[in-house]
Amino acid sequence: MSIPGKMIDEVRGMMAGHDPAHDFEHVMRVCRNASMICRMEGADDRLALCAALLHDVASYPKSDRRSESSSLESARVSEALLLRHGFSAEDARTVSEAVRDHSFSRGAPPPVPVRR
Repeated sequence: MSIPGKMIDEVRGMMAGHDPAHDFEHVMRVCRNASMICRMEGADDRLALCAALLHDVASYPKSDRRSESSSLESARVSEALLLRHGFSAEDARTVSEAVRDHSFSRGAPPPVPVRR
């Protein structure tokens, strides 16, 4: 995986106690699927895997009134975390936008992906 190990460890710690539907094991399954899709598409997986890792970093249970803002909060946390781990502002923003837009319930289709 092309994500820094220290970042994975930080996310694991941040997600401790999340509900089983959105816990760290869920995130790792999403990362494996994203990696497989990137290989099949011939895409650079660096940012896609970061988005997969961070997509539920701030996840509220569906019964919580903040649930609808989970993707927005995850995006905010993701951008700050990536900058702390040495990612460029442009890459941090790209991942943050993907995290923000991943929520189906948000009703906002993500932009067309750009190949590098």
